Amino acid sequence: MAQILETEGNYQEAATLYERVFPAEIPDEFLQRIMQVYELGDRYDKVYDIIKKQYENNKDDVDLIERFANTCCILNKNDEAIELYINLLKKQPNNIVALRQLTDMYENTNQMMYRATKAKLFELEENLEGAEKEYKKAFSLAEKDEDILQIRYKLAKLYKKQGKNEQALDEYIFIASATDDNFSIFTDLAEIYIEMNSLSSAINVLKKALNLYPDNLEVLQLLADIYLEKEDFAKAESYYEKLLE
Repeated sequence: MAQILETEGNYQEAATLYERVFPAEIPDEFLQRIMQVYELGDRYDKVYDIIKKQYENNKDDVDLIERFANTCCILNKNDEAIELYINLLKKQPNNIVALRQLTDMYENTNQMMYRATKAKLFELEENLEGAEKEYKKAFSLAEKDEDILQIRYKLAKLYKKQGKNEQALDEYIFIASATDDNFSIFTDLAEIYIEMNSLSSAINVLKKALNLYPDNLEVLQLLADIYLEKEDFAKAESYYEKLLE
């Protein structure tokens, strides 16, 4: 009877009957079908219970995370949705759905995160000027040191992308003086020095990075290439040999 009601589009009654058929636990072979019936019948409370159980057993499934987060949004479980979308962005940094949903939820609750998330959306849309303005607004609202550093890092990368090397340089130098737990800060900084034809500065930065990350292939490659460009063949050869090792 539940299946007949489902085919007739009477999803609410079909959902009620499915609950009577499976009062304790829905068998795996019926799970997706019944979840769809619950969704079409606006029984998102039931969808939430099912997806939450699935998520607890598999927290790395990005499709499941997104579906669970969307369900939380529908049920106005915003704190839970925000946590899920942040988790999703760690795995898929350019997930448009997560960024848009977070932008909506942050607008009236966290202006700094609203501006930073909006800036990321502008970046993905190649609206670099708009992204720069939003990151600057986020920076003006940031209070924690970790937030300030994170926003300055995003600004530095954005300046680099725009070809604003002097501004990017200022940001990267500040960040490098404050933290050394991200080797890409040093490689980005070195690349800017290379573009500005300041090879000695690039070498100094990369050597500092090499002390922190002695086996990093990107750092070794950059150093070898710079020495090759400087026609210091002995040092270039030594770094290429380290790469081969």
